[in-house]
Amino acid sequence: MVDDLGLSDHFLVMPDRCPDFDDLSHSCAAAAVLFRNFCAVDVEDFATQPLPYVYMNQSDNVDEFYRQIESSVTSVLDALAPLRN
Repeated sequence: MVDDLGLSDHFLVMPDRCPDFDDLSHSCAAAAVLFRNFCAVDVEDFATQPLPYVYMNQSDNVDEFYRQIESSVTSVLDALAPLRN
């Protein structure tokens, strides 16, 4: 759960479930963390990448238009800064 405290540009992140420290007999599986190396992205190269879904067949629905932008930007980021673990 994420709470906006309104005091900062940081958010308070709280777990949905607290671990049971009394019962540590089972092993915990490591969670995979995915990230992008944004430092490796050339800003000028990013700015020149076409966003085909945004320029062609723009949706009149705001939610669908948001999904088009998100999909286009994600595809460009996948090419310039692929997800890593």
